[in-house]
Amino acid sequence: MINSLDRISVATSDLERSKKTFNDFFDSSPTFEVEEKNLGYKSLIYNFENTRLELISHLESKENSELSNFFIDNPNGGLYGFSLQCENKEVFEKIKESPSCLLYTSDAADDLLCVDLGGRR
Repeated sequence: MINSLDRISVATSDLERSKKTFNDFFDSSPTFEVEEKNLGYKSLIYNFENTRLELISHLESKENSELSNFFIDNPNGGLYGFSLQCENKEVFEKIKESPSCLLYTSDAADDLLCVDLGGRR
């Protein structure tokens, strides 16, 4: 069983336009704004009681990042990934073997059965 969905990441080609749309929709601003120049992305994080929404966009200066490659196949953006926490190892293994998602472990995976499904590692 899945215990929690910790983060949903949505890729967007126009971060400022998406920020305005989500600010209006949620009637709030992002809690964090992160720019990772070495990884080639910028993201906005909206915190909610039980999960986070991340809007993420690639930086023009880093065209060969995994995120910019995602936009080659998905020019309008879309669901990029999510982070969840599992109750048992069987669910974790089933998710890990799914051919439809890239898998990487979160920082919390040292103590818990946690996975991030998405393009970033």
